[in-house]
Amino acid sequence: MTVRMRRSMLDAARSAAWEMDLKAALMCRFQTDIGAGGTNVPIREKAHSGVSPAGAAKNAAQGISLKVLLMQDFQTAASVLKHRLPHSAKPHPRILPNAGYKCEWEYLMPITFRLDDITPHMDFAKFERFRGLLQNRGIRPLIGVVPDCRDKTLDIDGDGPSFWDYVKELEQDGFTVAMHGFRHVYTTRDGGVFPLNRDSEFAGVPLEKQRQMIGEGKKILEEHGIKTDLFFAPSHTFDKDTLKVLREYGFTKISDGFGKAPFLYEGMKFYPISYSRKRDEDCDGLTTFVVHTNTLSDEGFSYYEDLMKRRECVSYSAFESMEPERMHGYFFRQSVPAALKHAAVQIKSKF
Repeated sequence: MTVRMRRSMLDAARSAAWEMDLKAALMCRFQTDIGAGGTNVPIREKAHSGVSPAGAAKNAAQGISLKVLLMQDFQTAASVLKHRLPHSAKPHPRILPNAGYKCEWEYLMPITFRLDDITPHMDFAKFERFRGLLQNRGIRPLIGVVPDCRDKTLDIDGDGPSFWDYVKELEQDGFTVAMHGFRHVYTTRDGGVFPLNRDSEFAGVPLEKQRQMIGEGKKILEEHGIKTDLFFAPSHTFDKDTLKVLREYGFTKISDGFGKAPFLYEGMKFYPISYSRKRDEDCDGLTTFVVHTNTLSDEGFSYYEDLMKRRECVSYSAFESMEPERMHGYFFRQSVPAALKHAAVQIKSKF
């Protein structure tokens, strides 16, 4: 039996720098057929003796001929092949009639993070705790700064650091900064074009009023040295007038929508968020987990700490570097799923 790796993985690995430790180079699926006899299994034609598992993985990805010693049991073989591969690659063993074990590996969809509600009186202790989890993994997230926060539910910590200096420090540390609404105060019951919720600061608001809100919000950020072309609305709710005004003020990107890759809609680049954490297990694409550190419990922190250990998590800049796809049929591919998810959440909350 042979070990077969897909051509796409080989091409990606050849072009990637090894300083990336194969994590970006091996973002795909491959499979191995493991013979029941437990003998040397050739990869390509020739064998190279004295190759470590780490070297084997590296050389195999480069297409160099070698042999990997596979033992009789699946677990040992899997551990050899998994050495230095992304920690989110998971084996799926099957026993085939008269063919020993078949082990299929699948790379789960990488994850990046978006931290909402960055305000002068947020819970800085919780934010710093989550920041520590990210720093341990070298991850730099997207943060949403509210320019002129008037939402009293976000007044948690009255003794935080100098806010705008703090935001600049985060930006200099590699965090991606977005404008998160204007005042974070809901004034309408309109889900807009992405009706994941029904409360909105923007959807259904007259065009001129939205122009005033977005213009003033951008001015506040720039007065404090923050320049960004990325926006996301509170509760994910906005309408086509919002998009029109954002374009007028030089915004080109939005963190919202569903999907596995950035897409273009109404002249804007959309960077999707996670539809379902259980469903986002695909070998292609990338998704964003939205985190509200202000309300995160100890259980929530444990969940994310475990997630970062078992899944491939990357900085938000990796998402921005992806080429967007052109979105066709927005209503059915984005609006309808958002409305259905909202309805499901409402029904579940009643039980």
